[in-house]
Amino acid sequence: MDHGHIEWMHLVDVAGGEPRAVESARLLAGLGLEGDRGVIAARAAGAATVEPQAQLTLIAAEAIEAAAEHLGHPLPPGITRRNLTVRGVDLDAGVGRRLRIGDAVVRGIEPCDPCGYLQRVSGIPGITRALVDRGGLRCEVLEGGELRVGDPVLVLPD
Repeated sequence: MDHGHIEWMHLVDVAGGEPRAVESARLLAGLGLEGDRGVIAARAAGAATVEPQAQLTLIAAEAIEAAAEHLGHPLPPGITRRNLTVRGVDLDAGVGRRLRIGDAVVRGIEPCDPCGYLQRVSGIPGITRALVDRGGLRCEVLEGGELRVGDPVLVLPD
């Protein structure tokens, strides 16, 4: 079983807004992290759910460190705009599998490849290229729960 922990947690309350580090947040089944822009927009529209691939994003701290090495300078926490930065978890192994994050359960859907949007909003030349094949994982939230920095992250057996 692959396991690690949450190292950072970030919310963005409006499209294009700055990621804001938080120590804890409630993960809502079918929606995402309370206070994140997808959940805020869904509630404003009266929707009960968010598209599965847009509910929660994870990235490995090791991937950020590798990208920083590629770029030749450190990258600040939250710069990748992923909700959770985790350490000690092979996120590629999470595609199509369930993961337990704290008390919550999510299903890994697909890699969260970097795009031109990240390049534009970060203002860091080459960040998209540095994160190719290590951009993280998109997840659907199956069971919600309170998440805290330091909580365990486990890729569950099939």
